[in-house]
Formats: sequence, C-alpha cells, structure tokens
Amino acid sequence: IDIICADQIDDRGDINLNGLAYEIADAVMLTNYFLIGMAAFDPQGRDASIAASDVNADGLVLTVADLVYLIRVIIGDAVPMPKYDPNALPEARLAMQHDRLVLREAGLPIGGLLVVFDGEVVPALAPGLSGLDMQYAFDGNRTRVLIQTTDGSALHEGDEVLVLDRPVEVRDVEAGSIDGRVMAASVVTLPEEFRLEQNYPNPFNPVTTISFSLPEASEWTLSIYNSAGQLVAEFSGYNEAGTYDIEWDAGRYASGVYFYRLAAGELSATRKMVLLK
Repeated sequence: IDIICADQIDDRGDINLNGLAYEIADAVMLTNYFLIGMAAFDPQGRDASIAASDVNADGLVLTVADLVYLIRVIIGDAVPMPKYDPNALPEARLAMQHDRLVLREAGLPIGGLLVVFDGEVVPALAPGLSGLDMQYAFDGNRTRVLIQTTDGSALHEGDEVLVLDRPVEVRDVEAGSIDGRVMAASVVTLPEEFRLEQNYPNPFNPVTTISFSLPEASEWTLSIYNSAGQLVAEFSGYNEAGTYDIEWDAGRYASGVYFYRLAAGELSATRKMVLLK
C-alpha cells in the first residue's frame, strides 16, 4: 500500500513534472499535446501530467482553456488556482449566546447552513440578513433549520444568523461555502454572565488552573496575592466572549493560602486557593 498525502499528488501547473509549476516549458508541453497528442508526454508520467493540466481548476483536463490560463499565470496576468486539500477544510465557528446564533469565525463566506437543535424551537433569520432563505421542521425530537442563499448572498464572519424563541442546545451543524466547498463547522455555547470559577485542583502542587467566563468581548485582569496581600502574579488581556483557562505555576512560592481576583466588565470577584508542597 502506497500512502501519498493529498498535497503531494497532481501538482497543478507542473505539466512536465520537474517540480517547478507554471514554467514556459509547461506551456510548451501542453501546446505540443494539442498538436501531436499523448506523444507529448513521457509515458511513465503521463497520468500525472494529465492531472496537472487542470490549471483552471474546472475539473476538466487537457483543454484549451487550461492552456489559456496557464499562459496567463506565466506572464503574470493571473494567479495560480489554489489546490484543493481535503485535509484542510475551511472552518466555520458559530456560537450560541442565550437565544441567538452568531457566526464568530468563517474561513470563507457561507452560502448554506444546517443547524439541528434539541427539542422544538421557532427560529427567525436575524434582522439585516437579505438574499437568504430559511426553512425549518420539527420531527418530534429535534428542530432542523436550513439556511441557503437565493441570490448569491452569503453569511460572513461576525454576522448574527438566527434569533430563537428560547435558549436551546445545538445538536449538530453543517456549513457550505458560497462556492460550494464543505466546511468544518462547530458551535460553542457562550456564557451569559461574567464568572470566576474555583481553581482546580485545589489544594494544588505546584500548578493549578483558574477558569473564568466572559459573556462579551472584554478586557480582563487576573491578580494573585499571598496571604499578606502582596501581589505575586498577574495576567491580563482582551478576549472575545467565551470561557478561558489560566495556568499558574507556583513552584517558586511557599506553601500557604493565596487569593486570586478577576476584574472583567462589571465583575470583581475573589476566591481562595491553597498551595501544599
């Protein structure tokens, strides 16, 4: 069995198989094909040369259109078509925040979206969206919502997608880009309030994790004090809504009681932890 990675085969534009794509020599070889046929190719690499000839990425090999596009790339009038890698799907990351579904990140504009919710829910397209059609159905257990483009419009990163009649869990999600590519889609449920969790493990030695939640994009500061009230460590940043973990290594500090305080948004909360060596 010969296993070859997807990015190592059918090197688009490298017609003569010398490892350098989009050369004049590649255009010469493809031109010769139209004049003398398959004799233009090395018999041992013929299949690879044929596959590499799909320069315009339309799924058709050995066409005059491929030759035209190849020449355009060589002279700098066009850019090479990206190669499709099935192991590198563009991502679509969505988030449920209370009763709203938001597209947080999108590797490509989205032309179709299927979202499956637990239970019965009534969805509506978010205000401001146009050129998209939404249909939904409840099968007795789950509600399936299909959103698709009707005129070439797409969902973009940062768009609010759906407004629901109640908060509900997402069971599954599928997404397709506006140009018909499969996307790796995922959904997270965002916290509804600022919250500081108890560290774990606690007691700890010497590393512990402190978690906190942000319901909206916020600046935050996490401060750690010893029992005398002295600041021994501090972390800060700006993050989008979500839950985050901070790992603190207290290997250089003595055993005892420590306090950590989170200041974020309207929250200023303090909790206690114990270092035991």
